Amino acid sequence: MLRKVVVLLAGLALLAGITVGCGGGQETQPAKGETVKIGAVMSMSGALGTMGTKCMEAVELAVEEINAAGGINGKQVELFKEDDATDAATSLQAFKKLVEVNDVHLLVGPMTSGAARTIGPYVSERQALTISPSATSPELTGQPWRDYFFRTVPSDALQGKIMAQVALDEGLKKVVIFVMDNPYGVGLGDAVQEALEGKAEVLKYIKYDPAKLDYRTELTEIKNLQPDCVMHVGYADDGRVVYKQALDLGLDNIRWIGCDGLYGSGLFLRRKIPPNKKNV
Repeated sequence: MLRKVVVLLAGLALLAGITVGCGGGQETQPAKGETVKIGAVMSMSGALGTMGTKCMEAVELAVEEINAAGGINGKQVELFKEDDATDAATSLQAFKKLVEVNDVHLLVGPMTSGAARTIGPYVSERQALTISPSATSPELTGQPWRDYFFRTVPSDALQGKIMAQVALDEGLKKVVIFVMDNPYGVGLGDAVQEALEGKAEVLKYIKYDPAKLDYRTELTEIKNLQPDCVMHVGYADDGRVVYKQALDLGLDNIRWIGCDGLYGSGLFLRRKIPPNKKNV
Protein backbone atom coordinates (compact mmCIF):
# COMPACT_ATOMS: atom_id res chain seq x y z
CA MET A 1 0.00 0.00 0.00
CA LEU A 2 2.73 2.53 0.96
CA ARG A 3 4.71 1.88 -2.21
CA LYS A 4 1.51 2.40 -4.22
CA VAL A 5 0.99 5.78 -2.57
CA VAL A 6 4.54 6.91 -3.42
CA VAL A 7 4.17 5.77 -7.05
CA LEU A 8 0.73 7.37 -7.22
CA LEU A 9 2.07 10.73 -6.06
CA ALA A 10 4.95 10.52 -8.52
CA GLY A 11 2.42 9.95 -11.32
CA LEU A 12 0.34 12.86 -10.11
CA ALA A 13 3.44 15.03 -10.08
CA LEU A 14 4.15 14.00 -13.66
CA LEU A 15 0.64 15.04 -14.66
CA ALA A 16 1.19 18.33 -12.90
CA GLY A 17 4.39 18.82 -14.88
CA ILE A 18 2.57 18.14 -18.13
CA THR A 19 -0.18 20.56 -17.14
CA VAL A 20 2.10 23.47 -16.29
CA GLY A 21 4.17 22.74 -19.40
CA CYS A 22 1.24 23.18 -21.79
CA GLY A 23 1.47 26.80 -22.84
CA GLY A 24 0.84 27.06 -26.56
CA GLY A 25 4.30 25.78 -27.55
CA GLN A 26 6.25 28.31 -25.46
CA GLU A 27 8.12 27.30 -22.35
CA THR A 28 6.87 29.36 -19.43
CA GLN A 29 9.25 30.08 -16.58
CA PRO A 30 7.61 29.65 -13.16
CA ALA A 31 6.98 32.87 -11.32
CA LYS A 32 8.96 33.36 -8.15
CA GLY A 33 7.25 31.80 -5.16
CA GLU A 34 4.88 29.64 -7.21
CA THR A 35 4.30 26.04 -6.14
CA VAL A 36 2.52 22.96 -7.44
CA LYS A 37 -0.30 22.30 -5.02
CA ILE A 38 -1.21 18.71 -4.20
CA GLY A 39 -3.82 17.71 -1.66
CA ALA A 40 -3.98 14.42 0.25
CA VAL A 41 -7.09 13.16 2.04
CA MET A 42 -6.31 10.07 4.09
CA SER A 43 -8.11 8.26 6.90
CA MET A 44 -5.68 9.08 9.70
CA SER A 45 -8.28 8.37 12.36
CA GLY A 46 -11.32 6.14 12.61
CA ALA A 47 -11.43 2.53 11.40
CA LEU A 48 -8.48 2.93 9.00
CA GLY A 49 -6.44 5.22 11.23
CA THR A 50 -3.33 3.04 11.42
CA MET A 51 -3.16 2.42 7.69
CA GLY A 52 -4.15 5.99 6.82
CA THR A 53 -1.41 7.48 8.98
CA LYS A 54 1.19 5.34 7.20
CA CYS A 55 -0.22 6.34 3.81
CA MET A 56 0.05 10.02 4.69
CA GLU A 57 3.65 9.47 5.79
CA ALA A 58 4.31 7.91 2.38
CA VAL A 59 2.82 10.97 0.68
CA GLU A 60 5.04 13.25 2.77
CA LEU A 61 8.09 11.17 1.88
CA ALA A 62 7.27 11.35 -1.84
CA VAL A 63 6.88 15.13 -1.68
CA GLU A 64 10.21 15.47 0.13
CA GLU A 65 11.96 13.38 -2.54
CA ILE A 66 10.36 15.29 -5.42
CA ASN A 67 11.28 18.65 -3.90
CA ALA A 68 14.84 17.50 -3.10
CA ALA A 69 15.24 16.57 -6.76
CA GLY A 70 14.26 20.07 -7.87
CA GLY A 71 10.50 19.89 -7.83
CA ILE A 72 8.38 20.02 -10.99
CA ASN A 73 9.59 22.37 -13.74
CA GLY A 74 11.48 24.31 -11.10
CA LYS A 75 8.46 24.56 -8.80
CA GLN A 76 8.36 23.02 -5.35
CA VAL A 77 5.42 20.80 -4.43
CA GLU A 78 3.22 22.23 -1.70
CA LEU A 79 1.30 19.55 0.20
CA PHE A 80 -2.08 20.15 1.84
CA LYS A 81 -3.16 17.37 4.21
CA GLU A 82 -6.62 16.43 5.49
CA ASP A 83 -7.94 13.63 7.69
CA ASP A 84 -11.40 12.29 6.78
CA ALA A 85 -11.67 10.09 9.90
CA THR A 86 -12.76 7.13 7.69
CA ASP A 87 -16.08 8.90 7.13
CA ALA A 88 -17.61 9.67 3.72
CA ALA A 89 -19.29 12.95 4.71
CA THR A 90 -16.12 14.21 6.39
CA SER A 91 -14.16 13.24 3.29
CA LEU A 92 -16.40 15.37 1.07
CA GLN A 93 -15.90 18.38 3.36
CA ALA A 94 -12.14 17.83 3.25
CA PHE A 95 -12.16 17.76 -0.55
CA LYS A 96 -14.30 20.91 -0.68
CA LYS A 97 -11.86 22.69 1.62
CA LEU A 98 -8.86 21.72 -0.49
CA VAL A 99 -10.50 22.74 -3.78
CA GLU A 100 -12.42 25.85 -2.73
CA VAL A 101 -10.23 27.27 0.06
CA ASN A 102 -6.74 26.04 -0.82
CA ASP A 103 -7.25 26.08 -4.61
CA VAL A 104 -5.94 22.52 -5.01
CA HIS A 105 -6.91 20.57 -8.14
CA LEU A 106 -4.53 17.60 -7.88
CA LEU A 107 -5.62 15.24 -5.11
CA VAL A 108 -4.66 11.89 -3.60
CA GLY A 109 -7.43 9.96 -1.83
CA PRO A 110 -9.83 9.05 -0.43
CA MET A 111 -9.09 5.62 0.99
CA THR A 112 -12.57 4.07 1.24
CA SER A 113 -15.03 3.17 -1.49
CA GLY A 114 -17.86 4.90 0.38
CA ALA A 115 -15.92 8.15 0.43
CA ALA A 116 -14.98 7.74 -3.24
CA ARG A 117 -18.63 7.35 -4.16
CA THR A 118 -19.45 10.52 -2.19
CA ILE A 119 -16.69 12.78 -3.53
CA GLY A 120 -16.76 11.48 -7.12
CA PRO A 121 -19.48 13.77 -8.53
CA TYR A 122 -17.92 16.77 -6.77
CA VAL A 123 -14.38 16.36 -8.13
CA SER A 124 -15.78 15.75 -11.61
CA GLU A 125 -17.85 18.93 -11.45
CA ARG A 126 -14.86 20.92 -10.16
CA GLN A 127 -12.45 19.24 -12.62
CA ALA A 128 -10.15 18.28 -9.75
CA LEU A 129 -7.98 15.31 -10.77
CA THR A 130 -8.26 12.71 -8.01
CA ILE A 131 -6.52 9.34 -7.60
CA SER A 132 -7.35 6.87 -4.82
CA PRO A 133 -4.79 4.31 -3.63
CA SER A 134 -7.33 1.94 -2.11
CA ALA A 135 -10.99 2.40 -3.15
CA THR A 136 -11.80 -1.04 -4.58
CA SER A 137 -15.59 -1.41 -4.76
CA PRO A 138 -16.88 -2.76 -8.11
CA GLU A 139 -19.66 -0.18 -7.79
CA LEU A 140 -17.19 2.56 -8.73
CA THR A 141 -16.60 1.09 -12.19
CA GLY A 142 -18.34 2.92 -15.03
CA GLN A 143 -19.61 5.86 -12.98
CA PRO A 144 -20.14 9.07 -15.01
CA TRP A 145 -17.78 10.98 -12.70
CA ARG A 146 -14.84 8.68 -13.45
CA ASP A 147 -13.53 11.29 -15.92
CA TYR A 148 -11.71 12.96 -13.01
CA PHE A 149 -11.52 10.08 -10.54
CA PHE A 150 -9.02 7.24 -10.90
CA ARG A 151 -7.68 4.45 -8.71
CA THR A 152 -4.42 2.52 -8.65
CA VAL A 153 -5.93 -0.72 -7.29
CA PRO A 154 -8.04 -3.26 -9.18
CA SER A 155 -11.76 -3.64 -8.57
CA ASP A 156 -12.86 -6.14 -5.93
CA ALA A 157 -14.52 -8.02 -8.76
CA LEU A 158 -11.03 -9.52 -9.11
CA GLN A 159 -10.32 -10.01 -5.40
CA GLY A 160 -13.69 -11.72 -4.94
CA LYS A 161 -12.80 -14.28 -7.61
CA ILE A 162 -9.43 -14.94 -5.97
CA MET A 163 -10.93 -15.40 -2.49
CA ALA A 164 -13.49 -17.81 -3.92
CA GLN A 165 -10.81 -19.73 -5.81
CA VAL A 166 -8.75 -20.18 -2.64
CA ALA A 167 -11.75 -21.87 -1.00
CA LEU A 168 -12.49 -24.01 -4.03
CA ASP A 169 -8.86 -25.09 -4.38
CA GLU A 170 -8.97 -26.32 -0.78
CA GLY A 171 -12.18 -28.28 -1.41
CA LEU A 172 -14.33 -26.09 0.85
CA LYS A 173 -17.96 -26.47 -0.17
CA LYS A 174 -20.07 -24.92 2.65
CA VAL A 175 -19.35 -21.23 3.01
CA VAL A 176 -20.58 -18.31 5.11
CA ILE A 177 -19.91 -14.82 3.73
CA PHE A 178 -19.36 -12.42 6.65
CA VAL A 179 -18.87 -8.76 5.66
CA MET A 180 -19.01 -5.26 7.07
CA ASP A 181 -22.12 -3.42 5.94
CA ASN A 182 -20.57 -0.68 3.80
CA PRO A 183 -19.79 -0.27 0.07
CA TYR A 184 -16.42 -1.99 0.41
CA GLY A 185 -17.71 -4.96 2.41
CA VAL A 186 -20.86 -5.55 0.40
CA GLY A 187 -19.12 -4.97 -2.93
CA LEU A 188 -16.48 -7.59 -2.17
CA GLY A 189 -19.00 -9.93 -0.55
CA ASP A 190 -21.19 -9.82 -3.65
CA ALA A 191 -18.17 -10.58 -5.84
CA VAL A 192 -17.33 -13.62 -3.68
CA GLN A 193 -20.92 -14.85 -3.82
CA GLU A 194 -21.03 -14.51 -7.59
CA ALA A 195 -17.73 -16.37 -7.98
CA LEU A 196 -18.99 -19.26 -5.80
CA GLU A 197 -22.31 -19.65 -7.61
CA GLY A 198 -22.80 -23.23 -8.74
CA LYS A 199 -19.45 -24.29 -7.24
CA ALA A 200 -20.06 -24.14 -3.47
CA GLU A 201 -23.03 -23.67 -1.15
CA VAL A 202 -23.34 -20.26 0.50
CA LEU A 203 -25.07 -21.13 3.78
CA LYS A 204 -25.66 -17.49 4.66
CA TYR A 205 -24.58 -13.98 3.74
CA ILE A 206 -24.19 -11.99 6.98
CA LYS A 207 -23.60 -8.23 7.12
CA TYR A 208 -22.40 -6.55 10.32
CA ASP A 209 -21.91 -3.04 11.67
CA PRO A 210 -18.12 -2.43 11.87
CA ALA A 211 -18.63 0.22 14.56
CA LYS A 212 -20.41 -2.17 16.95
CA LEU A 213 -17.24 -4.07 17.92
CA ASP A 214 -19.18 -6.97 19.42
CA TYR A 215 -20.06 -9.79 17.04
CA ARG A 216 -20.86 -12.71 19.30
CA THR A 217 -24.45 -12.90 18.05
CA GLU A 218 -23.34 -13.16 14.41
CA LEU A 219 -20.48 -15.53 15.27
CA THR A 220 -22.79 -17.81 17.25
CA GLU A 221 -25.06 -17.96 14.21
CA ILE A 222 -22.06 -18.90 12.07
CA LYS A 223 -21.10 -21.64 14.54
CA ASN A 224 -24.59 -23.13 14.39
CA LEU A 225 -24.46 -23.21 10.58
CA GLN A 226 -21.34 -25.43 10.73
CA PRO A 227 -19.59 -24.11 7.61
CA ASP A 228 -16.31 -25.36 6.16
CA CYS A 229 -15.19 -21.79 5.61
CA VAL A 230 -15.93 -18.16 6.48
CA MET A 231 -15.21 -15.48 3.88
CA HIS A 232 -14.55 -12.38 5.98
CA VAL A 233 -14.42 -8.80 4.71
CA GLY A 234 -13.53 -6.20 7.32
CA TYR A 235 -10.95 -3.74 8.60
CA ALA A 236 -8.21 -4.30 11.17
CA ASP A 237 -10.07 -2.75 14.14
CA ASP A 238 -13.23 -4.84 13.79
CA GLY A 239 -11.13 -7.78 12.60
CA ARG A 240 -9.26 -7.93 15.90
CA VAL A 241 -12.57 -8.24 17.74
CA VAL A 242 -14.02 -10.73 15.26
CA TYR A 243 -11.06 -13.11 15.54
CA LYS A 244 -10.77 -12.82 19.32
CA GLN A 245 -14.47 -13.60 19.78
CA ALA A 246 -14.39 -16.33 17.13
CA LEU A 247 -11.52 -17.98 19.01
CA ASP A 248 -13.47 -17.73 22.28
CA LEU A 249 -16.42 -19.48 20.59
CA GLY A 250 -14.28 -22.29 19.21
CA LEU A 251 -14.45 -21.18 15.59
CA ASP A 252 -10.75 -21.72 15.05
CA ASN A 253 -11.44 -25.22 13.70
CA ILE A 254 -12.84 -23.88 10.42
CA ARG A 255 -11.08 -22.07 7.57
CA TRP A 256 -11.16 -18.25 7.57
CA ILE A 257 -10.31 -16.42 4.36
CA GLY A 258 -9.77 -12.68 4.73
CA CYS A 259 -9.25 -9.67 2.46
CA ASP A 260 -6.83 -6.78 1.92
CA GLY A 261 -8.79 -4.46 4.21
CA LEU A 262 -7.91 -6.58 7.24
CA TYR A 263 -4.26 -5.59 6.98
CA GLY A 264 -3.20 -3.44 9.90
CA SER A 265 -0.81 -3.19 12.80
CA GLY A 266 -1.65 -5.46 15.71
CA LEU A 267 -4.21 -7.63 13.94
CA PHE A 268 -2.25 -10.70 15.01
CA LEU A 269 0.02 -10.25 17.99
CA ARG A 270 3.08 -12.48 18.22
CA ARG A 271 3.95 -14.02 21.53
CA LYS A 272 7.47 -13.42 22.79
CA ILE A 273 9.47 -16.63 22.84
CA PRO A 274 11.53 -17.19 26.01
CA PRO A 275 15.30 -17.43 25.26
CA ASN A 276 15.41 -20.97 26.71
CA LYS A 277 12.49 -22.22 24.58
CA LYS A 278 13.57 -21.59 21.00
CA ASN A 279 11.34 -24.31 19.55
CA VAL A 280 8.10 -23.19 21.23
